[in-house]
Amino acid sequence: RLATTCRRSLCCIGMPAQQPLIMSRVQLRLARSLEEFFFAAPGTPSEDPLVVSVRRDAAGTRRFIASVGTFGAYMGALTCVVCSTFLALTWDACGCYDRPLRWWVLLYVILQACQLPMRVVLVAGLRNAESSGRSAEAFLTSLTASRAWQIGGVLGRLMYTWQVLGALWWLGAESCPSCPGIPKLMAAVLLTTALRAAVVFAASRLLARSRQADRRGRARSEAFPEEEFPAMVSATPQQIQALPCVKFARSKCPGFCTSCSICLSDFDDGETLKKLPCGHLFHDDCVASWLQRNKRCPLCVRAIDDHCKTA
Repeated sequence: RLATTCRRSLCCIGMPAQQPLIMSRVQLRLARSLEEFFFAAPGTPSEDPLVVSVRRDAAGTRRFIASVGTFGAYMGALTCVVCSTFLALTWDACGCYDRPLRWWVLLYVILQACQLPMRVVLVAGLRNAESSGRSAEAFLTSLTASRAWQIGGVLGRLMYTWQVLGALWWLGAESCPSCPGIPKLMAAVLLTTALRAAVVFAASRLLARSRQADRRGRARSEAFPEEEFPAMVSATPQQIQALPCVKFARSKCPGFCTSCSICLSDFDDGETLKKLPCGHLFHDDCVASWLQRNKRCPLCVRAIDDHCKTA
């Protein structure tokens, strides 16, 4: 349909009808080549750390990629534009340094430009996969098993080495009156690298905390299912008033219910206490306040209307 529309449009302006067909074929071949470059064949395995991470925590990994990838893409594009503009305006003037600083900036721009498409594909592709209902694990597996990802890894290691070399050149470079701006530009570039590392570290810490919280929540839910802790229901005034009162005698309760678990105070001999149907004893005021919020015993979590056997 797109090819037919293009053919009609070009015929109207006097171009031959065969040309749009050639253009559409070229576009299809280009799109197929890009897809094969950025994505591996279906079923290709990958044990990249991102794939392992998305298996453990899909939502957290998506947030990590969205924040780190978006920041890296914007900073990379901004760095390429600023450095390219600076070199175009001051290339000849920056040749006075004893170190090849301008060539360092030029190669840095090239490396950043080569890594930029992969960052865009990672962020935009993951977002489109999420909106279309495709599995994030399947998308990342296909992407990280591709040739583009492997080349990106080589470029990343080369970029790290180049940055270390640039930092050494920047520290040992002498001043040049004709181009005083390139050391400042290199300092800004190295600062953005440190800032990107800080963003990755912060996002990694947040992802680790999110996973730890999820593990604790799963462990808590497995150890204490929700049915063991029903919704909190208060006791009626009639139920509270109907609870029997007993005189506390320490000799009759050796080591059992010798203190109120609500206020943590010890019982005195002859003190009047409230006894719940489960057999546990509490101060009258303490248990009345408690039962007005929750009709279950603070110790055994039995409701006062369960009619359990007394201790």
